[in-house]
Parts: sequence; structure tokens; C-alpha cells
Amino acid sequence: MICVDDLFVENTNFPNYDNNNVRQLLADEFEKQMERHNHKTNVFDPQLQVGFSLVVKEEQITFTNCDQEGKFEYWEKCTIHTETYTTETLIAYVSDFEKNQVIWQASISCDFNKSKATLNTYVKGIVNAIFDAYPKVN
Repeated sequence: MICVDDLFVENTNFPNYDNNNVRQLLADEFEKQMERHNHKTNVFDPQLQVGFSLVVKEEQITFTNCDQEGKFEYWEKCTIHTETYTTETLIAYVSDFEKNQVIWQASISCDFNKSKATLNTYVKGIVNAIFDAYPKVN
């Protein structure tokens, strides 16, 4: 069972990274992974729940030229360029309803700012990669 709350967009300032389409693709892939690991989804009394969170951060980095020759040139403006970097992390978890606790979690750096043509394949790859660390169930 997927956590329904995780389908709601949280990072509204980053619509290219976090949107309804991305979240629905993630939910579909997480459900497929849970089924592959022999966990039933969409049942009336599920034992496990899978969920995810997207963390998007933006940071500005200023590149400077600090080639100063004299002690009185310290205050000279030496900014060359300022660049904004956006980083995104996908955090996945599986919780046990009976124990009311998270029993597994993992995270992976990602970039969902993709075209619609490539996003589906990218999401499948990211979710597969994150579930590579999931414990094997016999």
C-alpha cells in the first residue's frame, strides 16, 4: 500500500522537480517494487506501507577571482559569476502497520527535471536502484 499523503506535491517552488506526474510515476513504481518483493498492495488490511519524500534544495555558489596583489586591494570586488544549483533527494521507506514503525529506509540523489519522454524510464531506474538495497524476503 502506498502512503496517499506522499502523492501531494510539497515543493511547489520547484515545479520542474516535484509535480503530480513525478509523484504518480513514483507511486506506481514503488507499488510494483513491493509486489516484486512479495508484498501485497491495495488490500483492505495491509501489513506494510511504502512511502517516499522528495527533498529539493537550492544553493547559490559565487565564484571569485581572489588574485590580490597588495594589502590595500582586499576590498576589491572579485566576484566572477554566481551559479544556482538545485539538488534533489528521493527518500523511500517501508513501515509496518502492526509495529507502527519504519522497518526500512533508503535515499538516493536524483533529478526529476526531465522531459516527459525520458521521465518514465528515469523514474523506473531510480526506484530500481533504491530497492537494490531492500532486504530479500524468502
